[in-house]
Amino acid sequence: MGASVSKPADPIGSPRVSWREACAEPFRVLFPAATAAGVLGALMWPLHFAGWLEWYPGGGHPRIMVQGFFGGFIAGFLGTALPRVLGVPALRPWETLPLLLLQGAMVLCWFVGHLRAGDLCFLGFLGALAGPLARRVSARRDVSPPGFVLVALGLACAAGGGLLALTADPVESAPTLVRWHHLLAYQ
Repeated sequence: MGASVSKPADPIGSPRVSWREACAEPFRVLFPAATAAGVLGALMWPLHFAGWLEWYPGGGHPRIMVQGFFGGFIAGFLGTALPRVLGVPALRPWETLPLLLLQGAMVLCWFVGHLRAGDLCFLGFLGALAGPLARRVSARRDVSPPGFVLVALGLACAAGGGLLALTADPVESAPTLVRWHHLLAYQ
């Protein structure tokens, strides 16, 4: 008749999740960060028209909404679901923490108008996501679903769009390069 030990509960009764457990399921930390990015991205326009943002948010807003908001949800989902589907170990804290930090850094850079710095952080974010996922795909025991080829294609397109954003000045570049940046990075 041994007493079972349960996790301590917070004041509203749900069990606490440790940092290690949260990192093993990256959606737990990246979904709230992505939600905050979406709020910041949406606030840019009212803040601009109220005169509190001196720069034009036309470059930062779409990056925050697509790459910060949707990108955070995509990374959280892939980091949680892919190891489960493949039957491989979950992400570790040292693999999830860079995702969270780079996601916050890129959103902050874009919010304050430093587009190039944010674009560099975005490329780092993609690398920090692709590295652990690639290691897990190569260590899989089962065959991955056929649709997962599209994950690699999507990450490659996002990286291509990020690289174009670094090389193509929207004012000086040919409209075709800007269009390719938007198609690759935002689609």
